[in-house]
Amino acid sequence: ALCPSTLIERRKEGKDVVEKKCTSNRDNRTLERIVKQNPFKNVGEIHKEWTAAGVSASRTTTHRRMQDVGFSCRIPCVKPLLNNRQRQKRLAWAKDKKDWTAAEWSKVMFSDERSQSLEEEGRGTESTLLEVQCKVSTVSDGLGCHVICWCWSTVFSEVNAAVYQDVLEHFMLPAADQLYGDADFIFQQDLAPAHSAKATSTWFKDHGIPVLNWPANSPDLNPIENLWSIVKRKVRLCQTQQCRRAEGHYQSNLGSHNT
Repeated sequence: ALCPSTLIERRKEGKDVVEKKCTSNRDNRTLERIVKQNPFKNVGEIHKEWTAAGVSASRTTTHRRMQDVGFSCRIPCVKPLLNNRQRQKRLAWAKDKKDWTAAEWSKVMFSDERSQSLEEEGRGTESTLLEVQCKVSTVSDGLGCHVICWCWSTVFSEVNAAVYQDVLEHFMLPAADQLYGDADFIFQQDLAPAHSAKATSTWFKDHGIPVLNWPANSPDLNPIENLWSIVKRKVRLCQTQQCRRAEGHYQSNLGSHNT
């Protein structure tokens, strides 16, 4: 590197003051190829592979050259892994629902579930299934719609079809009566084994409750997903190892995000 005094003298003499880079264009193309081959590698791994290719450069130089060729650190977007058939079904579902109004969506009761343990990793823990059902309702300010959490149930066991139907019977139905009364509504659920079991389908038919058709492997279509990352992050801050206390933490945090 040129010292400041040398740079000043060269500028006075009208000479080029741009420092010569220690890597060539060929070296930079090699770096670009390495990054494109596996964009999930960190700077240290890329630097090691680049120098193994015969390039003499420091880790800092590696980072700078990555920026020079247009690469920067990004958090990868996590999305469900879909095959072509699933993509087509999601597209068909979106086209079918694209013209639904807020009033129509307000008749949909969304559901979702999460397993959460507050014990330290590596130890045997009690499995807690937390399920939330929500509805979508219109707002008076014309800004669209919002999600209101209305029902919460906690199950300290694995959820099979029988357990799931018990949750529907004792939690979903009473809440539906409060929300809709005698009006019709549509229930949303994903395609988990307990949900798609024949016995569960029979339960919905016997109770006269239509189920929203739902494309496979599509949790990101569920508005409840927007809450989970916020709630789970706040629950971790509680630093408690009592699984049963998790229910109270989840309820209070979900309540604080109702809008």
